[in-house]
Amino acid sequence: MTVNNLSELYRESLMISQGQVSCTGLSSMMEASVSHDKFTRLLSSGYMNEEYLWKSAKPICHEISSKDAVLIIDESVEAKPYTDENELICWHYDHVIGKNIKGVSMLRGLYNSGGMSVPVGAEFVIKPIKTINKQHREKRIVPKNSRTCF
Repeated sequence: MTVNNLSELYRESLMISQGQVSCTGLSSMMEASVSHDKFTRLLSSGYMNEEYLWKSAKPICHEISSKDAVLIIDESVEAKPYTDENELICWHYDHVIGKNIKGVSMLRGLYNSGGMSVPVGAEFVIKPIKTINKQHREKRIVPKNSRTCF
């Protein structure tokens, strides 16, 4: 099975799934004709990045476009309080609870038109720079020249 066929299969399973999707579950659904390791390697290869997502979503967005279409940008933080801190898992301000929490912050873009929603972008917030704040505590920051896929 080629990388394109495998990525199409994975993408379509995400679109039709009503619940959580896993590589093992997808392999089982296919009666093990494709091993879960192939899906895992595909996801870790970097092939299915934000550029791939946009190329897949763009034709659908054009097809469902309307004058009432909106682009929804969402930032969310998934708490990881017991995980060691690094440039991905670090302290982020969570607007829902109104305080800083240790976890993974993600920006997502969703195109909504005519009652249909299509994911058009996703990116993790990476804070690679360590600095000292006013309270003389170490904190991580995002570089000023960083970009997002939106």
